[in-house]
Amino acid sequence: IIDVDDLPLKFKQERTDEESAVEVRKITPLRQAVEQVEKELIREALNCSGSTYEAAKLLQVSQPTVFRKAKKYFGYVDK
Repeated sequence: IIDVDDLPLKFKQERTDEESAVEVRKITPLRQAVEQVEKELIREALNCSGSTYEAAKLLQVSQPTVFRKAKKYFGYVDK
């Protein structure tokens, strides 16, 4: 019988909902990983809200930040 104590540490660590929101599949340079997550979050916030103002509220950042990053990642120009 295999018990929890027999498993490697990575299988024994409990995760919170916040920790499990991002899945790591391979080692990636941190800067690249942060940009990818940021891009996905901005895309999702814009899809849910329809405006950079509402997306900024969802992401808890300023509207100019969302606008600038959306333009960087998607060429987004709507305010």
